[in-house]
Amino acid sequence: MTAKKGEGVQWRHTSVLIRADIFAHVHERGLNISHECNRALADLVGIDYRQQQLPEEAPAEPVIIASEQKTARATGGLGQENGSLRPVLNADDPTTPGTVLQQKKDTAHRPRQKSAVVSGAGQIKEPDRTPQPAQPVSLPRSRTREKAEPAKMKGRETAIRRFVSTKVVRTDAESSGGGVVPKDEMYQRFVRWCRANSVSPVPDRRSFSVALKNRFVIQETTVNNVPCWVNVTMK
Repeated sequence: MTAKKGEGVQWRHTSVLIRADIFAHVHERGLNISHECNRALADLVGIDYRQQQLPEEAPAEPVIIASEQKTARATGGLGQENGSLRPVLNADDPTTPGTVLQQKKDTAHRPRQKSAVVSGAGQIKEPDRTPQPAQPVSLPRSRTREKAEPAKMKGRETAIRRFVSTKVVRTDAESSGGGVVPKDEMYQRFVRWCRANSVSPVPDRRSFSVALKNRFVIQETTVNNVPCWVNVTMK
């Protein structure tokens, strides 16, 4: 900043570091810090300060110059000014007015950013922008499939029941001496009957045997190592 003149004498602005307790007492008494500093310095160098006193004016606010370390700590260590803090300027720097104007322009055009999270160890954590995986959606079970299984089983049982009622004759073991039909022979007769009556699909051998034993209660035995149905004959 340029020098200041008052009553033919040049005055210069400078920064002075004052202890906090001294500054508080001076402020309470309403003393002019510039006058008192000039008076003390004039006595030290042997100058009569009373003949060239500083013009009366409102006391200016003190200028505080902070170190870069303190500035970084005040801004949270993010490398940019905190929104609640003002940048520290040097009053003796002639480029200060231009710097203030440029900072105002930069602040007006600066895009707003999402705040980062500072961990306890002082490390900066950026917000998590990883897209979350889509949750699997459970689709309702097809009703068509649920209806198809019972319908298939019903059709299979219906075919076996018709075959037993039309082609298989039960016999009395005591009066008639019983009857014996090999399982393979009966199943082959059943397959031919299904084809002749357009039954499709043809029930497999296991389903046919389980139905005869459990549903129609036809007994089974082994004759000469051949599995057979007993107490029945074929028409």
